[in-house]
Amino acid sequence: MLDTKTGKSRLIAISRDTMTDVNVYSDLGNFIGTEKLQLCLAYTYGDGKEKSCENTVRAVSRLFYGMPVAAYAALDLDAIAVLTDAVGGVEVTVTKDLTIQDPSLKEGERKVLTGEQAQWYVRSRLVEEKEATADANSDRIERQKQYLAAFGGKAAEQFRKNPLFLLTLYQKIKDFSVTNLSAAEVTYLGTLLFRGGFQDAGILSIKGEASMGETYAEFHVDEQAMYEMVLEVFYRKAGKDHEK
Repeated sequence: MLDTKTGKSRLIAISRDTMTDVNVYSDLGNFIGTEKLQLCLAYTYGDGKEKSCENTVRAVSRLFYGMPVAAYAALDLDAIAVLTDAVGGVEVTVTKDLTIQDPSLKEGERKVLTGEQAQWYVRSRLVEEKEATADANSDRIERQKQYLAAFGGKAAEQFRKNPLFLLTLYQKIKDFSVTNLSAAEVTYLGTLLFRGGFQDAGILSIKGEASMGETYAEFHVDEQAMYEMVLEVFYRKAGKDHEK
């Protein structure tokens, strides 16, 4: 969420396992109906590009009580390495032993992630098959939040040195991404974001409970907590002096 008037931003991490109403389509692209499914499946009912993004936007909007989603951007996994190297690496404290993917990713160590190493860090969900539990995605979300906060700080530094950095970043990843934003819009919104202090913006997580469904993990949102978060993030409390 980016307030274009104030430059303030909040980022909300949504579990891929979140159960919400998803539009389902046939192999021919014909609308079949709406089903309560994991959010990640919304993307699979599409073309892997714009239609997939649009279907995901619908599902997210429903999850947020009909709140409109003005823009979307989807990145291929290869973009993670490109973005990380573009800011000169991203420093994190490794939160879980991931040496099965990379021997240098030891729990508790301070590490500057580069290239594919960063991809492993934000992508890895299971170290061993026996750890495939309902909340296996939770640890990954925390690593993704950690990475995004650190990346945002490095990108903001680059932006302060060179305001054209955002456009350079956009050009580097445009072949790895799908978005409904133009280069001019990315530059405008990115400028607001970094001037507002992206690295200091709170990254929120949706509260709820993870459980195993018949086959896959499911995350069920705490509706009361979700409602309160939507009010806090997207609305201003009305008062006698509020603007109409």
